[in-house]
Amino acid sequence: MSTVKISDLTALTSADNADLLLITDSDLGQSKHITVQNLLSGYIKNVVEDTTPQLGGTLDANGNSIDMGTNDITDTKVGQWDTAYGWGDHSTAGYLTSFTETDPVFTASDAAGITSTDISNWNTAYGWGDHASAGYLTSFTETNNLTAAVTWANIPDANVPQSAVTQHQAALTITESQISDLGSYIADGFSVTSGTLTTANITTADFGNYTIAESTGILSFSNSGTPVMQLDASGGFTIL
Repeated sequence: MSTVKISDLTALTSADNADLLLITDSDLGQSKHITVQNLLSGYIKNVVEDTTPQLGGTLDANGNSIDMGTNDITDTKVGQWDTAYGWGDHSTAGYLTSFTETDPVFTASDAAGITSTDISNWNTAYGWGDHASAGYLTSFTETNNLTAAVTWANIPDANVPQSAVTQHQAALTITESQISDLGSYIADGFSVTSGTLTTANITTADFGNYTIAESTGILSFSNSGTPVMQLDASGGFTIL
């Protein structure tokens, strides 16, 4: 049998469970072999296989973190936990667990009426930008004070209130030519001769009562005592 040095054998980088290892039985003084599987039986190959790990000494993280999956345990966090523990058991501190606001000062203030919708609207308005830089008018002087003639064209009737007309009623005059249905106001047979209007040249009337002012030449007609129309010497009519 030739002699072979172990150092002359081919080196393996890994071993299968069935691979044989040369060992010496110290009790018998004999050389024997054993499979890798039998040699490692009872020992763990990976740390995850140890379901009840125990440390034989102090675990030194060596400046690294322990990855817990979602969060990491760091030396800083452990120090903060120890500090918080030193503050004592907070469950015995008597802190509030519920509260109902009874302060009438707050409920009576404007702040009590602020809603989440209000806050949302304020945030929206803030997003529109600084209106101070928008160039809006900060002052204005009216140059049209209506002392000069002003022409308003095409104003819809609905935009002219009755009060805007009746307040100037005393200054209005209507001529005979402007009344298309004059006959509905003056009964048939009524006529006035030309010239100065006096009681002498009123020929006939079928309109009720009438009076004439000799000094002004204004003829006033009334119906059941209520003045309804005036006729001046120039032939102008005023409907009252």
